Amino acid sequence: MVKRWLIRSVFMLPIVVCVVGWAWSGWYGGWIAFGHRGYAAGCSQDNGTARMTVSGGPHAIEGWIIHFYRLSPSPQFWPLTSSSTHCYLGFSVIHEAAPDWSTSMSVPYWSLLLVFGGLLFLVWRMTRPKNDPRTAFPVEVKAKA
Repeated sequence: MVKRWLIRSVFMLPIVVCVVGWAWSGWYGGWIAFGHRGYAAGCSQDNGTARMTVSGGPHAIEGWIIHFYRLSPSPQFWPLTSSSTHCYLGFSVIHEAAPDWSTSMSVPYWSLLLVFGGLLFLVWRMTRPKNDPRTAFPVEVKAKA
């Protein structure tokens, strides 16, 4: 019983993290990046999306940078589009070529919730206790008179 709930809770944790991240990303944005020798990689989130970015060039960051900021007084839970962003249902890929190049991929939180929810459904079905068919539904046979 404890093993079953431990396995289920491991698959519930990403769902909780995505719900909290989605709610937080409506009001606040943030990014964490690490750069070294002209290349950088980082993760960010804002407006209902999680984004992974890889960049490089002569002006790339060095070391760790962590930055959080307020987006706007009214929450925005759907990604904003611009002329340089190719976005479909919240998914987007951005590539900027210049002396400082960068490539970003955005994934909306709702898609992560669907994926992790589907995994939780499968795990829940696989970890449920099996019923013994002989004792599952006890029925007494009516005696003949």
